Amino acid sequence: DDLVLRIAQKAGRRLRSLCLNHCVRITDVSMYHLSTHCPLITELHIQGCTQLSASAVLNLMRTLAYRNGLLRKPAVLSIELAKCAFL
Repeated sequence: DDLVLRIAQKAGRRLRSLCLNHCVRITDVSMYHLSTHCPLITELHIQGCTQLSASAVLNLMRTLAYRNGLLRKPAVLSIELAKCAFL
């Protein structure tokens, strides 16, 4: 989670795509960091991230899509979820 926070803070609005496949130590906190610091992310790969909950991923998608109560385009276009514990 700390590494995702550092990436999110450093890249911020420039971050469009992130691959975290099989990062088994990231948790829902990481999804919060991405939603807070990276409003323009459109592609997220989280295959095999077994500590994430479905609600955290859905909250990230909602936050990015409905920033300030308005549907934002582009919203997250691609999320890879294979082998996540909540599937």
